Amino acid sequence: MKKFQPVLDIFYIILIYAWLCFNIIVLHQILSESDVSIPTVIVAVNNILFIVVYVILIRVQIINILEAIKTEDIDYCINNYFFYKYTLMPIMLIGRGLPVYICLFGVGAFFLVFLLPFVIITWPFIIGMWILLPVLLVCTTVIELPCFILTICILDITRKQKKMTFERSSMHFILQLIPGIDLIDGLHISTKYWNKGRMLARITLICVAVSILIGILIDLFSRFVK
Repeated sequence: MKKFQPVLDIFYIILIYAWLCFNIIVLHQILSESDVSIPTVIVAVNNILFIVVYVILIRVQIINILEAIKTEDIDYCINNYFFYKYTLMPIMLIGRGLPVYICLFGVGAFFLVFLLPFVIITWPFIIGMWILLPVLLVCTTVIELPCFILTICILDITRKQKKMTFERSSMHFILQLIPGIDLIDGLHISTKYWNKGRMLARITLICVAVSILIGILIDLFSRFVK
């Protein structure tokens, strides 16, 4: 199945984003109380089909990854790791960043209510967000599952072949859980230990620098216009 892996990887990404877009549209229609709505049966069937196809794809991917671990195929692990990291980056940033924001907002509102009692009116909203928090974390984890397993694969092979210490591999594992930092850490591992991904690291650095520059220019322009 490895020879079909690139096709399966691309199909997996398309499936994830298509499913998310479909459910966002459904949620938008529900919240906006639109006259045009997708029938409940179609929504249910779509989600059931997604789950079935997802389980099949994830099973095949896990089998291939476990085979790569057994044969210590670091090229397969690194290539697929970066493929998932870059293609799933929006989901990872939102899925991991939003829970942090919700937690901080909830804690801030809890203490702020002692100074500004009227803030208590936001508590129903905060409680609702806290209820959705586990769902968001579970969905994000499930979507990121191939990348998570590949991370373990890379660290395990690097520890065996490149004599990476347990402490350092543990540190890298923790860094892989932090949005944004995980990609930088992955590039560091691939370039330092395996001499791979140098061009990718340069391109990423250039893109980040250009994005920051554009953001600064937009901010300055908006202030100048005002």
